[in-house]
Amino acid sequence: MSNVKKNSAHLLRHRRFFRRKFLDLFWFMFIGTAAILFLMPLILTVCDSFMTETEIFYNYGVMLDLSSDTVYTADSVTIKFIPDRITAQQYISVLITNSEYLLKLWNSVALTLLLMAFHDTADD
Repeated sequence: MSNVKKNSAHLLRHRRFFRRKFLDLFWFMFIGTAAILFLMPLILTVCDSFMTETEIFYNYGVMLDLSSDTVYTADSVTIKFIPDRITAQQYISVLITNSEYLLKLWNSVALTLLLMAFHDTADD
């Protein structure tokens, strides 16, 4: 009789162990899938920022066609994570050739630093 109790206790511990491992694996997969789904738009935006203008228009131009009366001119858009030709032209045009953006950027940096400095002195 004692042997039967030991075996049933062992089986119960074994069952609890595998149930716990299964739940851990389930939650890990659920949270991992949710994280990937939430990070997809950010990853897509960063990858698409290295496309050429022609490739952007080719892939997303059907959605951004401003010559027609409607904003959306097609049913689907080609989503690409890896550009055909990688370029930094958009970053160069915004950061180097467009002085208006840099002026606004440095104004916001200066304003932020001033606010942080005066916030620290107000706390003292």
